[in-house]
Amino acid sequence: VYNGKYSSENVKAAENDTEDQTQLFVGRRAQITTRGDGEEDNVKVTNASVEYGIVLPEYRLPTEAEWEYFARAGSQSAYFFGDNPQQLCEYANVADQTVKRRYRAWTVIDCNDGQVTPRKRGQYRPNAFGLHDTHGNVSEWVADCGLPDYSSASRDGTLVGQGQGCSSHGHRGGSWDSGQEETANSFRKAAHGGNGDRGIRLVREL
Repeated sequence: VYNGKYSSENVKAAENDTEDQTQLFVGRRAQITTRGDGEEDNVKVTNASVEYGIVLPEYRLPTEAEWEYFARAGSQSAYFFGDNPQQLCEYANVADQTVKRRYRAWTVIDCNDGQVTPRKRGQYRPNAFGLHDTHGNVSEWVADCGLPDYSSASRDGTLVGQGQGCSSHGHRGGSWDSGQEETANSFRKAAHGGNGDRGIRLVREL
């Protein structure tokens, strides 16, 4: 499975409800633009929501189990690099001391990644699978419906609920405005729609 993140460089909210320009991902108030930059397309996403569908058959959102597998990259620690949250700024765009200068009331991680809002993918060190930004930058939608716990989750990585029948969808990894808890590999969250701190990472079956 090929895995590529659609990042949120220079994110600006869409002025009107639009269909995305690539037709990879359909969402109310989602605006997506692409440009080639070599090995992968660099894609800008804002207000991404799961309303729903990826219309090119070779691309899809990962299941929640797939997401955690590639995010952990063989690790069993809180983060793919270990358990120390003060190291997050080497690997992720998170709520840090830079963010604290703008949002003074926030509780942030005691490190400095140099960024405030979402940035172009690949600016921080990758995990053991070579994937960037599995922690922070933008939280990543998964295909599964939002599940309150893992008791009804798949054991083999297959999908558990999908599409417009879901009242919410899961999103994982935390974002530029997330602290050490939300960026941990095990942290799970669900929402009903898009926001400026959510994006997508697509997989393609080979």
